Amino acid sequence: MKKVFNIANNITFVRIFLLFVLVFMLYTEGLFLKIFAFTLLLVIIWMDWLDGVVARKWKLTTKFGAVLDTAGDRITENVLLIVFSDLKLIPIWVPIVFISRSFLANAIRGVALAKGQTTFAMMKSKLGNFLVASKFSRASYLGSKTALFALAIVVHTLKVELAFSNIEWLESLLFVLVLVTIAYNLSRFVLLVYDSREILSD
Repeated sequence: MKKVFNIANNITFVRIFLLFVLVFMLYTEGLFLKIFAFTLLLVIIWMDWLDGVVARKWKLTTKFGAVLDTAGDRITENVLLIVFSDLKLIPIWVPIVFISRSFLANAIRGVALAKGQTTFAMMKSKLGNFLVASKFSRASYLGSKTALFALAIVVHTLKVELAFSNIEWLESLLFVLVLVTIAYNLSRFVLLVYDSREILSD
């Protein structure tokens, strides 16, 4: 059980819990709560980086930890996208695309894991390795999601708590961020499928 509840995994468990606290704040009236929700989002994103650093530094990396970290990422992005869609900030097709992609990607990773290969070890092509496995790519993708989620909270706060009506430009920027993030998401998925074709054909 120590391997399951080590400090790195506990950070992931805590950030998943904090995600639902954030969701509660988004549905509760009060400017202070919305500001705190924005701050909590940044804390959750920071913890996503922190659990990996702790796992590597203290040699706590395990197969379960890798799967848990990925699950935490998928829970965070899918829950927030569903919430933002429910709050009429983004179209419903956005979380549908992300959720569908998540299930398919996790199925592929499950097959690879059963054959002893990690997600990043699967990436054989130069483009796949760069766009999926490289630190730059992962940081860029996390950055695009962070910008999307943060702006969605800002737009929601301005509309609901401050009754701003002339923020069409912010809503347009939010939709651009949606398109950029989806393009990044789907391109990474296509390369994941391409590089795992040998594993899937067995």
